Amino acid sequence: MIISLVVWLLRIIVGGTFVFSGFTKAVDPWGSMYKIQEYLAAWGFEGMPREALFFTASVLAMIEFTAGAMLLLGCMRRVSVWVIAALMLVMLPLSIYIAVANPVADCGCFGDALVISNQATMWKNIVLTLLIIVLLKWNTWADGSIVPIMQWIPASACVLYCVVLSFVGLTIQPVVDFRPYKVGEPLMAQDDEVEAPELIYEKDGERRPFTVDDLPGDDWTYVGRAESDRPDKKTFTIYDGDEDVTEDVIREDGDQVILTVSNPRYHNRARSSMANRVNEYCHIVGADMIGVVAIAPENLHLWEELANPDFPVYTADDVAIKELVRGDASLIFLRDGVIQWKRDIYSLPGDFPDFDSPDNQLTLVEAVDDGRLVRKITWVFLAVIGASWLLSLPVVVKWRIDRKRRRAKLLAQRQ
Repeated sequence: MIISLVVWLLRIIVGGTFVFSGFTKAVDPWGSMYKIQEYLAAWGFEGMPREALFFTASVLAMIEFTAGAMLLLGCMRRVSVWVIAALMLVMLPLSIYIAVANPVADCGCFGDALVISNQATMWKNIVLTLLIIVLLKWNTWADGSIVPIMQWIPASACVLYCVVLSFVGLTIQPVVDFRPYKVGEPLMAQDDEVEAPELIYEKDGERRPFTVDDLPGDDWTYVGRAESDRPDKKTFTIYDGDEDVTEDVIREDGDQVILTVSNPRYHNRARSSMANRVNEYCHIVGADMIGVVAIAPENLHLWEELANPDFPVYTADDVAIKELVRGDASLIFLRDGVIQWKRDIYSLPGDFPDFDSPDNQLTLVEAVDDGRLVRKITWVFLAVIGASWLLSLPVVVKWRIDRKRRRAKLLAQRQ
């Protein structure tokens, strides 16, 4: 009895951790891909095909989530714990390495949902490994919640759940937005969020942060902006050349569409007709449209010659754009400066917007990252898991009653 309770407690801790980790990766395959690219860049392996990175990120999320859910449910008691042990066989040495060498700012274990330090990641994985070792010995000593003949149902549901989440996150937007710029919130920082930005300068191999009011001498070289230590802090900045024009180009009243291009290589003349069509429609309904491209200011004119935009275009840091919205080229719709929806531009219908419709087509686009879609998908997923458990319940109860009778009979024979 005590061993069974201990096993279930460990299943909840280890399985729940892997479910959460897999879920945060599945909802945001772009973020997972960026993190893998960060690791590869730190190790000198750059230029891998993005398709391979997306596939790797999605499969890793699916394995983590499915194995964690199976362990949490007590299903596939041998396979689930061995799969998790195999994952930890890679993750534990990796976490020790990043804690010592510090090649990346954070491990990305839980995506943007929970950012922890490299040291905390290492200790977390050490504790999980110890718990998994116990489960390797005792996991089969405790019963499962679903009979073996039906365990393929929750396993298949987990895989399908992750596939749907990853597909939506890859082609439209993550169904859960763990970043600062959420639907229903203003794009620009409020007064209580505004802090003096820190700029990183370097001299003789030493890097130090300075504020705009206390810049170093000419013997220091500008490197970039310091990352915010607040995950909820809005620091999106738009530049016209070297000038910060964020407050000038973001409207605080009325409708506005922003085209963000995080990777100029994947948005040129062949793919810009949709953006120009949206800009044409904006003029009809009284909205503004601007473009923000992750490119060096001196190279912006080269991109404009290729993309031929019919609207003003500015620049921004690629990390800032990726934090704001996912996708190579995406649209953000603002009303009075508040984010209404974010979409990958290629996820919209080819005939969008409908010029003949009396309705404002910009206001009819549905956001996928406002929580409604993920609730629907999750309820369907939980319904399948619940149905499997209910169908298994009579069999499990009968099996336990029969086991008690056999034990009682065996005890009576010994006496």
